[in-house]
Formats: sequence, C-alpha cells, structure tokens
Amino acid sequence: MYKYAQIIAITLISGCATLDKAMTPVDEGINSTKTAIQKIDHSIGETMSDIGNSVSDMKAGIMENSLMKLIVSDDSILESRQNNYVTWKEATQYNANSILKQALETTDINNPDSLKTSDKMSILKDYFFKLLKEEHANKFSQKHKKPEFSEFLTDRENIQKIHEYKSALLDSEHEWKVSLKKTQKKVAELMLSTLYAKPVVKYVSYNPYEEELFLSVEASNGGFKEKIKLDAEKDLAISMKKNINQIQPYIFYKFDDDVLGFVGIDIKFDDKPLLCEVVESTYVRQSDVVFTTDEINLDALNVKYYDIVKNITPPAWFNNLTTDDKQIIGYGEGLKKDDAKKEAYKEIAMSIKTTISTNIKSEKVVSGSKVSNNSTSNTQQKVEDISIKGSKVLKVEKKDGLWFVAIRHNNAP
Repeated sequence: MYKYAQIIAITLISGCATLDKAMTPVDEGINSTKTAIQKIDHSIGETMSDIGNSVSDMKAGIMENSLMKLIVSDDSILESRQNNYVTWKEATQYNANSILKQALETTDINNPDSLKTSDKMSILKDYFFKLLKEEHANKFSQKHKKPEFSEFLTDRENIQKIHEYKSALLDSEHEWKVSLKKTQKKVAELMLSTLYAKPVVKYVSYNPYEEELFLSVEASNGGFKEKIKLDAEKDLAISMKKNINQIQPYIFYKFDDDVLGFVGIDIKFDDKPLLCEVVESTYVRQSDVVFTTDEINLDALNVKYYDIVKNITPPAWFNNLTTDDKQIIGYGEGLKKDDAKKEAYKEIAMSIKTTISTNIKSEKVVSGSKVSNNSTSNTQQKVEDISIKGSKVLKVEKKDGLWFVAIRHNNAP
C-alpha cells in the first residue's frame, strides 16, 4: 500500500513539473500582453497629464491678464503663480561655486566667474536634474529589490518575479514622466536659488501724491536686481520701510518652449500678498519754487533740488575732483544731461560772477512734484545761452536715472 502511495505521489509531482514547463510559454505570452496593456495605459495617462499641464498654463496666463488682476484677489494671483511658475524666494544649502568648479575640471576654464550667467545656469540645471533623477531611482531601488535567479523556484516562479519587477519599473518610469513638469520646475527653482542665493528687498522711495511705494529686489550675492512699484497707503508704506527685513519677495519665471522667462515679482508683508509692477525708473522727488515777473532774471531765487533716494548715490568723483587756484570745477545733476550741464555752468558762473541768460515766463508761483521719467520745468533755458569761455567737460555719468556732470573752467587771465 505504501509503495502505491509513493508511485502516485511521484506521478503527481512529475505531472506538475511537466505542466509547469508546459505553462511557461503561456505565462510569457500573458505577461507580454499585460506589459503592452500597461504601456498603453501609461501612454494615455501621460497624454492626459500633458493636456492638464497645458490647461494649467492657459489658466495661469489668463490670471496674468491686466483685466483679471482688477477682478481677482491678490491671494488668488499669488497662489496661481506659485502653483504654475518657477518661484525663487530663498537660498539653498548648495554651493554654486563648488558645483561650477567640479563641472569645469575637465575644461581649460579655471575660474567660474568668467562664465556667462546662461552657462552657469546650464551647468546647475544639469547638476540638479541628474540629482533628482538619482533620487527617484534610489527610491525605486529601496522599494523593489532587483530579482535574481533562484534555484529553489520553478521557471514560472522566476519568470513571474522578473515580470513583477519590470512592471514596477514601468510604473516608476511612468511616474517620472507624469511628474516631469514638476521636476523641471523644482530643478529651475534649485538652480536660481543656488545661483542667486537669497533675494533681498531694499527701500527706494515713496510717491505721496499717487501713494506708490518703490522697492528694489536684489540677489544677496549679486547678479539680479529689479525695481518694483506697488500701491501702498502712507501708514503701510511707513510700516514697510521700518520693517523692510520682514518683506518676503517672490520672483517668478515660466517655461516658454523650454526657455526660462522672467514673469514678475510679488511680495508678502504681514502674511498679506501684494502685487507689484516691475519698473525701469523709480520716483525721484523734485521741488521748484519760482517767483516771476516780466522778462527779468531771477535765477538766483530759483530753488531746485533732487531728493535722491538712498540707493542712488552720486559717483565717487562727484564733488571730489582736485583742481588748482586758477581753475574752477562746477558740478551739476539733473534728469537730463543738459539740465546737469546747466547746473554745473551755473555753479561756475556764480563763482566768476558771470550773468547767465535765463528767460522766465510765468504768471504765478509753481510748486509741485514730478516723476523722474516725465519731468518738466518752468525755466526756459538752453545750454547754448550760457557762454563761458575756457570751460571743458571733465566727467559725465548717468546713474539710476540721474545725470552727473563735472565741468572745469580755466579762470586764468
């Protein structure tokens, strides 16, 4: 009886082994079909993801419309920018110089400072993209151990292990592709935050007539500087100037055909988002008080000054050039080069007691304040009206919207 049982057991085992071998090609066919279906499913998912990204980009673009900015709250616009655009708002723990030096080891370039900004960005982009790709691969490796052939498993079982691993690998690759836009966004943020470090806000000026605050946003290690304007009532402007370090700037970029393009700057103060406008020129306060009558010279009574904001300091040479006793140097500043020359000639004229022809035609006292890029004057005066022989322009420089001029006059007989 026992022998019959052994024979039956051996027969069953042999039959199972034979069946297992017979089913191996069938399993391979089924697994191939499953893999094909999985790839099709992933392809559909990636296409839907691309469509979703395009819709998000379209919505973000609509939010940037000037009309939408009047309708939608600042919170919504800031949220849209943070969700869809590359955001630079802080520094990273990475050292840009070390990364650049490492990349240049195989080249003839020794100093990273000699690289153009675009080249630095390209190196940092490649570095962080590779870093994130390795992180993604390491997460997969920790979760899924690479299968090895086991002599204690049947062919079907070994094949099944390999199929499951490959299936998981396909899912991981799909996850990487679907998240590629987010990855690119993160790479760009790491690149900017490493290259420029922390963005810093500085006070520039305030226009009390329009209640507009002007600020400067700069990279703490140089390389980036933009001026911004925002609406701010007087009390808010005073508070922001007093607590300038508490202002959190957000600098936004977008991908346009895979090219990183500057979008704009927003700030947060007291946890409240404030929309800003990037401007080329800032407010420079100018006051004129001119007393006039018919066709008389009252140039000496003209009171005109520029309240230069803190970050607009005159050039180092201004009011510091050396001269001898036989020479006079006149200094002038103005919103236009000719205005600056007038001021310099006036200074020389006052020193040598020469009359300058100034035609003033006005019927009332004029007092006011004007924006630097739209300045006018009540004094009709031309540089060619000033005739001072022996004068020579020494220095001319435009700095932050103001012209600075130094003119030397030889006062020798």
